[in-house]
Amino acid sequence: MPRIPSQDLNCAFYLYPDEASAKAGRKIGGSGFWVAVMSFKIPEFFWIYGVSNQHVVHRQGASVIRANAKEGGVKIISAEPTDWIEHPEHHDIAIYPMLGNNEQLGIEATTVSPGMFVTKDDLSSNRVGVGDEVYLIGRFINHEGKARNTPSARFGNISMLPGEPIYVDSNTPPQESFAVELRSMCGYSGSPVFVTGVEIHRNFARSAPRPRRALRSSLGTYS
Repeated sequence: MPRIPSQDLNCAFYLYPDEASAKAGRKIGGSGFWVAVMSFKIPEFFWIYGVSNQHVVHRQGASVIRANAKEGGVKIISAEPTDWIEHPEHHDIAIYPMLGNNEQLGIEATTVSPGMFVTKDDLSSNRVGVGDEVYLIGRFINHEGKARNTPSARFGNISMLPGEPIYVDSNTPPQESFAVELRSMCGYSGSPVFVTGVEIHRNFARSAPRPRRALRSSLGTYS
């Protein structure tokens, strides 16, 4: 497994049910990550979105974001579960549109670009396959960092490619999914999952190209 650049850890943020829990760093909630989408109208401007699992934001009610602030410490971004957009087919994904980019918001964030997401072409061309090494970046709930978020990584491998839709849990419909053997634990739901060793040139927004690709926007359960 190649070393992960330290700045890449800042693609993740933490989620809590309320501001008080976020400020105190209570052992509750989950993870999310930042996605940057280039504006079609404003030159050199990126719209920022928070992405997590629907079961974290809506079923658990963990909709308040705690991110690292540029000036130090953390920044709390209050949001209700209803502010997060659900997937139209009720898959386990939720998206929060931010009001501004990371500079305007004063957050220290490494953003994922949509071009990083795995596509059907990546599967049909065997660029991504069973056995590929993967890692996720998220919240180690027992040592998450109090003064600052300190996201951590977990590691594993792809064990099955998408085929017939599978049940993630009893509250969501069958979904097209990757099966991943990965050492995960509570607090990482909503984390991004990355594949290593895939040579591409569509990577972290405004960052140098690196050999990695995101499996999908997020995965809720891991074996």
